[in-house]
Amino acid sequence: MIRHASFVVALLAGLAGPCAPPSRTADASVADVARDSTAIEALHRADERAVVAGDTTTLMHLWTDDVVALLPSGAVMQGRTANAAVLRRDVEGLRVLTYELKASEIKVLGAHAYEWGRWAGTFRAGNAPVARASGSFFRVLRRSDAGTWLIARTMFAYDSAAPQSVDRGPAR
Repeated sequence: MIRHASFVVALLAGLAGPCAPPSRTADASVADVARDSTAIEALHRADERAVVAGDTTTLMHLWTDDVVALLPSGAVMQGRTANAAVLRRDVEGLRVLTYELKASEIKVLGAHAYEWGRWAGTFRAGNAPVARASGSFFRVLRRSDAGTWLIARTMFAYDSAAPQSVDRGPAR
């Protein structure tokens, strides 16, 4: 059960957290970089809040319609509807307690951006002890017509084969 729950935390890892400021190609203006930085940071903040709250509806609205998740198992989930169905099923009984995603690099290339970095979180599956999971991620973002950034592609990996238990007493 803990391995399955850490998969969900890792799936969410592709979808949340604060980051390094984006860089752009040489022809971008300072205003463009600032605008993109603010918009990408807003995506990360909304995503992080939704992960901790278990708010799958908000998470879905942060994805493109054609979002693709490449999972550590090798499975590929294509489309918002398919990703949402799996996410809703897998978060049943799971409570994310903490979540942090730190991008090491964000590069904006026109209407797309890529980012990669590290993620870590703690969670509780049912009444099981609190567990910790961490790993790395890579995401491709796409700027919407409204100027917001959405998650178009995501992939992630774990640091170890199984999450580590962190005993914090009974479930709250």
